Amino acid sequence: MATIYKRLSAKVQADTNLSEVLISLKNGNDYFVRSKSGIFVTPDNFRNGEIVVNRRKVGNDVQYHEEQLKKMNELCAYIMGKVSDTPKEQINSVWFKEVVDRFNHPEKYAPKVEAKKTFYDLAEEYLAKKEFSYDHTKAIRVLVRDVARYEGFRRATEDKTFVFDVDKVTRADIEDFLDYLRNEKSLSEEYPKIFQKLLKSYPIGVKRGQCKLVVRGDNTLVKLTKKLKAFFVWLYETDKTKNRPFDGIKIGSEKFGTPYYITIEERNAIADFDFSGSKSLEVQRDIFYSNAL
Repeated sequence: MATIYKRLSAKVQADTNLSEVLISLKNGNDYFVRSKSGIFVTPDNFRNGEIVVNRRKVGNDVQYHEEQLKKMNELCAYIMGKVSDTPKEQINSVWFKEVVDRFNHPEKYAPKVEAKKTFYDLAEEYLAKKEFSYDHTKAIRVLVRDVARYEGFRRATEDKTFVFDVDKVTRADIEDFLDYLRNEKSLSEEYPKIFQKLLKSYPIGVKRGQCKLVVRGDNTLVKLTKKLKAFFVWLYETDKTKNRPFDGIKIGSEKFGTPYYITIEERNAIADFDFSGSKSLEVQRDIFYSNAL
């Protein structure tokens, strides 16, 4: 049967007069292993291989030594529990020292919990997985910055703890976000100091774009809403969230005016026009003309 033995180290700490209790674990001829316990007492509180609280000595820290005695009893029970769960062939010095260390420092062995991914982390993952075109990727990043400013505005004006959490955002939040997009330009004029900060301080990982806010038309809002909904659909389909905040929200469709067609003469006039003063206009002219043929 395994037995735990204790002895007091001869090394005494000069500033505290404490010595560490050294422990060993023996089971016949199967194993005999040693380890430091991490428990310290004064020589006056250790006798015959055990911690014994000396309540008679003047100046003895009785409470401290009672805590060390309790800790030692708990350590011994912990060790014996590990012994019963471990084949004797696996018990050695390395194993014993790790058992003691696990008892004294459980935080070192706690499973690492992966940090929850933010909206912005997931948006970057979305872009990486989907491999969208340059223009579509650029549009998604615009949307991400819109969300970041909305989140910051909510914190500054309503709720300091608000987070655009993909697991918690509600239909009401989505509708409020869309209303924010519709009125952001006027809000920036009403709260210039808030927006001055929002346009400079984006969350970590969010790539900054142009700092000029403009009035959004209905078609722009529809496009942004569709992109955000597509993102949440991807989150749901890839099991990154169980949240479906777009349920019940009607997006509508983009509306365009009646097209007007130019005549062949007008087309030729554009083709022959001298844009040598602007390379970009020359390129746009050539694209327009090639599509008109």
